[in-house]
Amino acid sequence: MRTFGIIIALVAITVLIGGSLLLRYWLAGPSGAVEAVEQIQSGQHRIAAYDHFFDLCAGVRVDEVSLDAQVEQLLVTGDQFQRTRILTNITGLKGHRAGLIEEYNANARKNYTEGQFRDDNLPYQLPTISWEKGVRTSCGS
Repeated sequence: MRTFGIIIALVAITVLIGGSLLLRYWLAGPSGAVEAVEQIQSGQHRIAAYDHFFDLCAGVRVDEVSLDAQVEQLLVTGDQFQRTRILTNITGLKGHRAGLIEEYNANARKNYTEGQFRDDNLPYQLPTISWEKGVRTSCGS
């Protein structure tokens, strides 16, 4: 009789553990969706995403100003070593600018997360055209 009680207790514990795991499995989808919305809509995330778009656009503009300055320096430099260094800088700045534009555009397309917090005055996408001297990317009004 005592063995039977132990078996019943073990079966009951197994059923309770299995049932709780099954319940967690069934509720994982809805629970995860709620947690995702809570995290995405949190004030900290909203502000960070909002600022991120401005920072990326400003970074593109900074690179464009730097590119213009490097080209001006290239025009007045006769030393071959310095010209090579300046051309290397220009190549790096062009690559960095393109990377910022791609990141901005990718994040803008994330409608479920970051994209929904892009300021209305910022462009939806930044143009992926090559840099031209004196031309600045628009970061809104």
